[in-house]
Amino acid sequence: MSATALKTYYVVQPFVRGKRGGLKAEQAIQVQSETAAILRGERLAESKAGVLVFSQTGDPEMGDFDEPVFLASHGDVPPRD
Repeated sequence: MSATALKTYYVVQPFVRGKRGGLKAEQAIQVQSETAAILRGERLAESKAGVLVFSQTGDPEMGDFDEPVFLASHGDVPPRD
């Protein structure tokens, strides 16, 4: 990865319960900072089955990304392998 093209994305991934009780991912939300992501995740956790908050750094032009860094987890979320 080229160091000049690296960008960090902060993402809040909410989950709801599906009709059969399983977890279903809703639209991921991209925010501007780690603090904004953590706060947004805390707010969403009040109304969702679960929320994952993570960051991921990479080169969007090349499509090369590091593994996600999990910042917070609220409620029921899928297992992370």
